[in-house]
Amino acid sequence: QEHAARWKNCRLCSLCEGRKQVVLARGKVPCEVLFIGEAPGDSENVIGQPFVGPAGHLLQSWIDKTMNGYTWAITNLVACFPRKEKEEGTNEPPDKAVLACKPRLQEFVRICDGGVKALRLIVCVGSLSRDWLDPKARDHIEFHREMPTIHIIHPAAVLKANFVSRPLLVKKAVVTLANAIESL
Repeated sequence: QEHAARWKNCRLCSLCEGRKQVVLARGKVPCEVLFIGEAPGDSENVIGQPFVGPAGHLLQSWIDKTMNGYTWAITNLVACFPRKEKEEGTNEPPDKAVLACKPRLQEFVRICDGGVKALRLIVCVGSLSRDWLDPKARDHIEFHREMPTIHIIHPAAVLKANFVSRPLLVKKAVVTLANAIESL
């Protein structure tokens, strides 16, 4: 609740101008597995929770197939909808927005890592998330302790892929996630 109160009126970057509300997280915290996507979309901007649109329903099906009783939560690199970027043909938040949202993400990771069941795995959902959370990246986002991470395809990319390749993309994501969960 303190986390939500601290960030609900954030104005640290220009993304605040196009949002309807700040989209922080959903799931159970503290948790063992944290999914970190890229940015809220149209549906998330309206509802106020991450991954609730068509891509979110697909991600939820992957979670339902693989979590096997592990606790999980979902957030994004940024908490506001990148409307201007979408109008220009992309939904990726600018680097300035990711850097401005870095303290919020770091705080949420600490919240997820508290309690009896500490955070054991971060799942980077999409290549942008992977690029920002990879320790070898230029401006990578560091957390209070080293976290094991894996990368899965963003479900929105699956939905945009041609119909023939979708089953293979889904299978690869589910297998990657299942193998990581089995090794916890």
